Amino acid sequence: MEAWLLADPEAVERVLGHRPRIRNPEECENPVDELDRAAMRCGRRYMKSWRLVRRIVEEMDLKRAREKCSSLDLFLRKLTS
Repeated sequence: MEAWLLADPEAVERVLGHRPRIRNPEECENPVDELDRAAMRCGRRYMKSWRLVRRIVEEMDLKRAREKCSSLDLFLRKLTS
């Protein structure tokens, strides 16, 4: 799930305050650590919670995220088929 969040770094920046620098979120070994690093750059911490995930998802550009993350695209296609 966190790798999908990294697929739209602008959304992460709007919620956590810093943009993660990830080229391919699906190749990121530990997406939770990447989100935590982004938050720590602004004096915060990334804490796994549905509330925070929901805030990021609400900010996401799903079209852009789907282009960067094929597993997210597949998941969303299956949901809508």
